[in-house]
Amino acid sequence: MESCIISTEMPDLVDIVRRWGGSTADGVLDPLCRIFQTPEIEGVIGFRLAHGCAIVFGDPMSAPGNKMTLARAFQRYCQEQNWNVIYIIASEEFTRQYMAEGKAASVKFGEELYLDPHKDPMKNTGENGCLVRRKVRRAIREGLTFHEYSNNRDLEQGIKQVASSWLQGRDGPQIHISHANVFENRMGKRWFYAERDGNLMGVVVLNELKSKQGWLLNHLMPRPEAPHGTSELLVVSALNKLAEENCHYVTFGAVPADALHEVEGLGQFSSWLAKLSYKMARRIFHLDGPGTFWGKFLPQSKPCYVIFSSGHVTIKGVMALMRALNVTLT
Repeated sequence: MESCIISTEMPDLVDIVRRWGGSTADGVLDPLCRIFQTPEIEGVIGFRLAHGCAIVFGDPMSAPGNKMTLARAFQRYCQEQNWNVIYIIASEEFTRQYMAEGKAASVKFGEELYLDPHKDPMKNTGENGCLVRRKVRRAIREGLTFHEYSNNRDLEQGIKQVASSWLQGRDGPQIHISHANVFENRMGKRWFYAERDGNLMGVVVLNELKSKQGWLLNHLMPRPEAPHGTSELLVVSALNKLAEENCHYVTFGAVPADALHEVEGLGQFSSWLAKLSYKMARRIFHLDGPGTFWGKFLPQSKPCYVIFSSGHVTIKGVMALMRALNVTLT
């Protein structure tokens, strides 16, 4: 089978990602991501190359029956280049299929959070439901209103300014799989915003996931000076809008677990190195934050994995993961 690497400029890349992508769709469309494709299979694998490792974002993006075929072709290509392959945010189903192929190792590192928009977070009982209602009502009392963006050059510039302000307000160590490319790859994207007295206070971006008949809700970006509850208002209002359209699936992406679980196939040293690296990352990057925020909406969850094709963890592999995850310490 012929293998090839192609650039992110391919005309049908966005269409393939929208049709077969999942919670890592935005990462694969990031300009820093490389794309692997074979002529025989309609699908792509998105990855970052660092320190001799190909870090793959999520499962291969193709029809379910073609995922392992595409993964095998990619593995052969990487072996020819003398690259190790590491999958991050891989699904449980793909991980099990991959592990059955040979000498790989896998680690459950977190959960992908998702919910049905018809389950209104404002109607949840208990402490979380009360918290969401309180924050949304406070944002409304502060004068915030919710809207969907449509073609408007001035408004577009305002949304870009919100994104820039949000980025500038993020202090301390950071980790993420994609940059806030708000208006790139417009096909299959939607933008919602909150404003007060004509001033934009926050934005949330959605990416279409056709295979799920749903959406990836990511890049939730309130201004640093936005009223309390702006983020919750954006999320709840976007979910309500999707429920009106009879959408039944929205994912918030993956959040890290409190520790590494279900370590399979790693030797003693590799297991120790993986757990130590993860423990340090949780402490440095405050990885419990996203789970705490999204948890108040009471989403469902499914496990996410890291797959090491070589069957072991190395210092070089850890450094490659940090590079692929855009780790910054300041």
